[in-house]
Amino acid sequence: MCEHLDHIEQMRQLVEQLDAHRREVDEAYAEGFTIGFQEGEAVGYGRAHHEMSEEWSRIHRIIQEQARHPTWAEIRRNRGEVA
Repeated sequence: MCEHLDHIEQMRQLVEQLDAHRREVDEAYAEGFTIGFQEGEAVGYGRAHHEMSEEWSRIHRIIQEQARHPTWAEIRRNRGEVA
């Protein structure tokens, strides 16, 4: 009977070890996921910022080009259509 109790104790210890290992793996996975998500988010925001900057530069050039043209009121005044 004592031998059975020894086996039961060994199994209990093994289950405790397996549970502890599972908790370590779960914690490591959660930490890795969090770090990976944060790094991915940082890279994504960096790329988005770069793309927005390029797009705003393009739009700025278009606006500057349009600003060099006279307004409709200026064209009409230059034609003598408006007093």
